Amino acid sequence: MLDDLEQLQAFAQNKAIEFKNAAHQDYFESIDILVFIIIYVCLLGAYIYSLNISHVKRALKSLELHYQWRKNILNATPDAILIISENGKIIDCNEQATLLFGYTSDELKQLEVEALIPQNLRRVHKEHRKVHLKSSFIRSMSNLDGLKVLLRTGKELDVAISLNETEINNKKVYISAIRDITREVKIRDEIEYQTNFDVLTGLANRNMCEKRFEQLVSKGDDQNSNLDIALFFIDLDDFKKVNDTLGHDTGDKLLCQVAERLSDTAEKHGLVGRLGGDEFILILEVDNDEDSVKNLAFEIVSDFKRTFFIDASTLKISCSIGVALYPCDGKTYSEILRKADAAMYHAKSLGKNQFTYYFDSLTVGLSKYFKIEEAFLTANIEQEFYMVFQPQIDFSNNELIGAEALIRWEKRANELIPPQEFIPVAENNGKILELGEFIIRESLNFALMAISLTGNKNFKISINVFPKQLMDHSLLEKHIDDRGLSASNVALEITEGVLLDSSSSTIEILEKISNANIILSMDDFGTGYSSLSYLRKFPFKHVKLDKSFIDDLAESDNAEALIRSSIMMAHALDLKVVAEGVETKEQSDILAAFGCDYAQGYYYSKPLKKNEFKTLIRDANKNISKIEDAISKRQRN
Repeated sequence: MLDDLEQLQAFAQNKAIEFKNAAHQDYFESIDILVFIIIYVCLLGAYIYSLNISHVKRALKSLELHYQWRKNILNATPDAILIISENGKIIDCNEQATLLFGYTSDELKQLEVEALIPQNLRRVHKEHRKVHLKSSFIRSMSNLDGLKVLLRTGKELDVAISLNETEINNKKVYISAIRDITREVKIRDEIEYQTNFDVLTGLANRNMCEKRFEQLVSKGDDQNSNLDIALFFIDLDDFKKVNDTLGHDTGDKLLCQVAERLSDTAEKHGLVGRLGGDEFILILEVDNDEDSVKNLAFEIVSDFKRTFFIDASTLKISCSIGVALYPCDGKTYSEILRKADAAMYHAKSLGKNQFTYYFDSLTVGLSKYFKIEEAFLTANIEQEFYMVFQPQIDFSNNELIGAEALIRWEKRANELIPPQEFIPVAENNGKILELGEFIIRESLNFALMAISLTGNKNFKISINVFPKQLMDHSLLEKHIDDRGLSASNVALEITEGVLLDSSSSTIEILEKISNANIILSMDDFGTGYSSLSYLRKFPFKHVKLDKSFIDDLAESDNAEALIRSSIMMAHALDLKVVAEGVETKEQSDILAAFGCDYAQGYYYSKPLKKNEFKTLIRDANKNISKIEDAISKRQRN
């Protein structure tokens, strides 16, 4: 009996040790452990007095701790973890997986992994899984290949998946770590979009345009064909004045409408892009058909004749187009772009609202512009710029009534740069406000001097203002008040560029200026397409007849008829008329006979520096009652 007990005890102890080792090494499933426990407990129960069961208790405790430790590790990771059997069934998961997919843990364990993959992507997922499992180490199945999972709600989610193959209980399983990368994909897509497309208009940007050009060049090379490429450089005429007078928000809305209009007209022909600001580009294949290029350019220019509607404003704006051709005008994108840009500037110099092809001598003019731009950056406005003043006379008594202030730039001794060349540069490089304030300050100082010398408190100084200055007209009023001048001593000459729309903001600004008793004078009257409508909409007190009409006076019956009718109409509206560019006595006599109020021009005097104007006034004050006599004296001397 004792021998039997000793044998049973030895058997039980051996089995307990065997069970403990098996539990530690995860050889058995839970059911095996349970069977072992039942058998051993029954066996040991019969001989409890002779068997120590502490080994069994320690093994069970170790197994419980091991399972909890593994569960804690899985739940600690930020990724959703799925453990998948070899046949694709989900056998375990962590808490992040339940949160990501919207299923409970038990529900996930009832699913095949294919149920979590969108139907149209299941084949792609299988292929990726095969490729990545060939590696002996963990691989990331990146979203670059468009990986997605399907949530319980039916929503598809962008994910990155890491996949690893291992064994549990001698069975092959796959451990899949799934990370939600929705935010990363959105950022990546935004970066990619901004790399290739203009954020404001949605058109191709500079980078994308260059890519497209290079693609067309490569296409021609691959096909061994004589493929010509046309590059249109499209720039809006006087767009800066829209920003300066109506604000950048209106300017941006106009750019978006221009982009839509260009796309509607030209997108079927090629790629439409925006380089920045008000500069657009069109790249297209030509196929040796130059007429198609010309016809498309005319179509774009013509299409801009339609009115743009921005909120409550109606805008009329034109465009200038320069065209360069590959390969005859250049071999690289940058060269073709630069030459199309030069052609565009040439189109503007011809009067805007048209297109021109590039030709070799154009780069000379563009080079000159850049030289002026470079010189402007280092120019000292107070030292290099100065004002001249052209007398204005009153036809009723031939007396000096005022002067127009004109700016000059003497870069070096005897090296004058004309205003028509440096003012566009100043408008583009941001110096225009500084230049404008200099003009106002010097002009008002001159007016103060002229009033003092002439004793004429009604002396008027006419100042050409830039659109941006109108936005801060209070600065002008402050300069007037600081000098003790009357607002009526100042006339602001407004060009049609300022009046290119009839918005309430533009009308409000001009009405405020007029209400301050500053005289508004419409410059270049008769040259714009809507000069008459401007007289009805804006509070002008003077109109200035353009020199082009005066040039034809005495030689053209039509010119005389136009001037006579313009003067009569202006007087009917209670407006004073100023004639500019009067160069002959005959012109002066005709204008006087038509009832013109004031005049200026080389017949009376060239523009004079301040000291020269002082001499003119003093001569007029010395026993010489008429300005013409004083001018005649100067001419004789």
